[in-house]
Order: sequence, then C-alpha cells, then structure tokens
Amino acid sequence: MLQVNLQSDEVILNGGDVRTHVQAIDSSIIRVVHTAAGQPANKPSLMVLEPSRQARIGLRRVEDDGRTITLATERLKLQVDRCSGALTWLDSEGGLLLRERSPESGHGLTGGRELTPIKVERRIFDESVRIEAEHTTDGIKARVANAKVVVDRVAFSAALNLHFAQDELIFGLG
Repeated sequence: MLQVNLQSDEVILNGGDVRTHVQAIDSSIIRVVHTAAGQPANKPSLMVLEPSRQARIGLRRVEDDGRTITLATERLKLQVDRCSGALTWLDSEGGLLLRERSPESGHGLTGGRELTPIKVERRIFDESVRIEAEHTTDGIKARVANAKVVVDRVAFSAALNLHFAQDELIFGLG
C-alpha cells in the first residue's frame, strides 16, 4: 500500500524504492516529480516559474476512502490510487482530464510512471587511442578507436504510460 505524507507545501507518495513528490504550483498547475534516488534534484524548472514560498498554493486533502486519496486546489483535483500508485487528474467539477495507466500486478506502486536505470559512460583518451579522419556526405568525421570506456554514473530513462479513451485523439510533435 502506498504511503501518503502530507507536508506544508507538498505531498510525498512513498512506494518502496520510489518516491513521488506532488506540489501545487498554482491553482491550475500540479507538478509531479517521480524519483528512484530518494530526494529529487533541486534544480529550477524550465517549464514553470514557481511562485515565492509565501504565494505557494497548497494541496488540500478532499477525501480519503482508504483506497483512493483525493487532493485538490481551487481548479484541479488529483486522485491517487493507494494500491497501484496511479494518478488521475480531474477538473474542479470532477471531469476527467488525464489518467495514468495502472501498472501490471507485481510492478510496484509507481502508477504509469517507469524509471529504468541506465549507465552513463564516458571515454578516456590516452596515448594508445587511434584517431582516423573520414570523408562522409556530412563532411569530415573523426573516428576514435581503442578509447577506454568507464561508467561515470547511473541515470534513469523515464516513461509515462497514460490511459486514453477509445475515441480520444492525441496530436504531438513526435
């Protein structure tokens, strides 16, 4: 069962080795940060300019029936399924805006959010490295052979699985 921790300016959802931070930026923006590394990075958002701490809008608990907890701002509601971790966004009247796909059984409490660890590699160039120039249709390319590859750190590849209605069309850039 997902643990829900309401704090003064955010809600933290603990699901074993993953943690989801939910924060109201304003009455129509709820920011969700999902991490497997404990505390999320405290980098400024490039998408949303956060208001000052004094102006921050808090999420309030509207209802909790044991299986689903509903959090709300003035204009949005966010339902959290305690069994699957799946999130559902609703407007203030309860109309469906967006819903995560529930994970397959046995896949934890991550809702439709997936984090897959990947190794970030870097190359070390020393005297044994060979560099060859090659002419291609894109211009001159330098090819490097014998570079030593080391794992610099572990990062995460992220995926978000959403559930759409049968007649819903999604248009995007890719």
